[in-house]
Amino acid sequence: MIASSLRLVGALALLLSPMFAFALSAEQIQRDFRDATNYYLYGDYPKVIAKLTPLVDPNPQLEPDKLAKAYELLGLAHFYRDELKPAEKHFKRLIWMDPEFRLNPVLVPVPAITFYDEIHKREIDEILKEREAAARKRKEEEDKRLAAMTREIYIETELNSRWVAAMPLGAGQFQNGRPYQGMFFLGGELLAAGLSAAFFLAVEDLRQDSGLFDRADMARAQDLQRAQLVSGGVALSLAVIGAGLALWRFEEIGAVHKRTQGGASPRAELLRWEF
Repeated sequence: MIASSLRLVGALALLLSPMFAFALSAEQIQRDFRDATNYYLYGDYPKVIAKLTPLVDPNPQLEPDKLAKAYELLGLAHFYRDELKPAEKHFKRLIWMDPEFRLNPVLVPVPAITFYDEIHKREIDEILKEREAAARKRKEEEDKRLAAMTREIYIETELNSRWVAAMPLGAGQFQNGRPYQGMFFLGGELLAAGLSAAFFLAVEDLRQDSGLFDRADMARAQDLQRAQLVSGGVALSLAVIGAGLALWRFEEIGAVHKRTQGGASPRAELLRWEF
């Protein structure tokens, strides 16, 4: 029983050990940062460097506000030790984190501020260029995204002609977008004109070489001539009525076509016919 309990306790300890290690590690980081701040106030710059360097290199382990402070303290500690190259390295990191940051002239001597300001002046141009490039890239990506989502609609119109409206055979109706009316006048006029032509040929077939009709064919020839005149009149009347109706209902803008591009495949859509 005791052995089982010990094994259980050992297993729990093994499972929880990473959590404790993480807690201790986080606590150690905060302790080192606090100690480094105190060492800086006492002017113990080697200990400042020893405490803060592991917290920023190779990977930063501090939250942003404390990381910026660590870069400031490291830069100043190295500067006070005449270690200008590492001081410049940490000041550059600080400037890239916060381009608006300035050393406090009340707490920092003039030589350190001058050194920092020279670095800031050099780096700020690069920072602005990088930010402008990043902004342009974001805008280009946004423009591409919007272009992919945008559908451009082109509306094409056809202008009607009054000369066409006055033409026979339903031309005006077809132009006005009324095909059924157009087919009615086209068929009616062709049928009437065809009958008139047929009656005319029938009459001419009865005519003798002298140009006169035989007495026996006179009545039939007269009936055919009357039919020819009636059918011709019907054809002419349909043409006049069709042209007049087309001119009465004339619309300057005829068919309207819609064409889309961008978000959808280009297509043409013709407005529906009205009768």
